[in-house]
Amino acid sequence: MLYIYDLDGTVIDSSHRQLQTRDETRALAYWRANNTPARVAQDRPLPLLDTLKAQHKAGHTIVLCTSRIMGPADYAWLWDHGVPYYRCLHRTPEHNTTPCGELKHSLLLGLCDSLGWTWEWLCQNAAMLDDSQDVQKTLGAAGLIVLDPAIIETSQMVWSATR
Repeated sequence: MLYIYDLDGTVIDSSHRQLQTRDETRALAYWRANNTPARVAQDRPLPLLDTLKAQHKAGHTIVLCTSRIMGPADYAWLWDHGVPYYRCLHRTPEHNTTPCGELKHSLLLGLCDSLGWTWEWLCQNAAMLDDSQDVQKTLGAAGLIVLDPAIIETSQMVWSATR
């Protein structure tokens, strides 16, 4: 099974770097201004990170799919916290302001293309965990199972790590 994980609000608590607003452009600008190595180092793991690790240990493939622009401090945080993953899909370049759902759909289509998968294959063999309602709506409408971590009990996910 392929598990696709969002980072912020799903497996990482980075709320100290986020601006709570419906204006995605403003929120993204705030995020970028607070995306410093010192602020990234203050991020904390969320309980679902343990589930991700258990799924990987059970032999499942983990793909990270984030709206972040990943920098060296982000990769260092993943390494320091033992986050296993096959691929990390992320926002590029810096001026990209594509909404999260559309962005992640595009990133996952690119993953499919690069690996010779069809979108249908991905939808039948993967589940995504993402706290963004836009991602849930956009990718759910495209046929991918997208689970909201806020309503998933970690204990319910652990059993699926051994399936």
